Amino acid sequence: MRSLHGIRAAAVAMLRADGDPRADFDACALALSELISNAIRHGPAGTIEVTLDWSGPQPKLAVRDGGRGFPLRITLPDGRAEGGRGLFLVSRLVGPPDVVCDDGGCTVSVLLPVQRCKRA
Repeated sequence: MRSLHGIRAAAVAMLRADGDPRADFDACALALSELISNAIRHGPAGTIEVTLDWSGPQPKLAVRDGGRGFPLRITLPDGRAEGGRGLFLVSRLVGPPDVVCDDGGCTVSVLLPVQRCKRA
C-alpha cells in the first residue's frame, strides 16, 4: 500500500522524465489526487487501482474502485453544497473524465495534457 502523496510523486516523476517541460505537471498532480480522493471517499472499502498508461500520444490516468457507479455530472454545484466539485475541478484542469462501470467496479480516466519530449 502506498500513500496518496507517494503515488502522486511517482506519477509526476514519470511524467516529468518523459514529458515536455512546459506541461502543467501541477494540474496533473491535482487531478490525480482528486480522482484517488473521490475513490476513497465514494467507493467501498477495498482496493483502489491506479494506472498511468503512456502507450498513446498522451498519458492516460485511470483510477478504479469497487463502486457501483454514478451519473457523470460535470457542473459546478450550488455554492452551499459541501461536495460535488471534484470532477468539475478535474475537467477544468486536464479535460473531461470518462467513467466506465461494470460488475467489478468503476474506472474514471482522463487524458493528461502532457506531450512526450522530443529527444535529439
